[in-house]
Amino acid sequence: MQYKGFDGGEFAASVEEMADTFVQQLLEKVPAEEYMLMGYSMGALIAYETARQLETAGKIVTLLLLDKEAPAHTTGIKILPADDILEQRFVRELRSWGLSDGELPQEAHLKKMYRSSCNIMYAYQPAGKIKGDIVAFEADGRDAPLMENWQLFTTGSFDYHRLQGDHYSIIKDTRLPAYLFQLGYSRSFIH
Repeated sequence: MQYKGFDGGEFAASVEEMADTFVQQLLEKVPAEEYMLMGYSMGALIAYETARQLETAGKIVTLLLLDKEAPAHTTGIKILPADDILEQRFVRELRSWGLSDGELPQEAHLKKMYRSSCNIMYAYQPAGKIKGDIVAFEADGRDAPLMENWQLFTTGSFDYHRLQGDHYSIIKDTRLPAYLFQLGYSRSFIH
């Protein structure tokens, strides 16, 4: 699943709107009583909000979150960085994935989406805790651990693990499936 605006359409106005889209798709296309959701980077915020909305609908949710600090560290920023700073960050993101500036066919749209995503990420204020378990995986390349505060957002269990690498390489860490299997999360999961 991909969030609203990724394919060239209008962008979602909030994390809650993005999550609502996913909740509707899940309930329609993958009806179940239990879900396991995975979110990487900003997707961790969206997965959290999706879990919160699914729980409101009476579902049981387990969250697997990869390398995104808890909302307390991303909220409260009132001013988004200047356009030139966002442009530099966007180019850094492209390079981290092995791409160059000007290499993508829809690059102008992706830049707008990046700015929109930053806006809604900084504005997100979670509306309470979830009941489901959270398993957090963080890159060990960070100066200080930032994901441990996810434990404040659940009344369920919280497991925290460090993966070798930085924000961009941990998604490729070959140990991740083994970690999931060892933790008992070997069921299929939706990301």
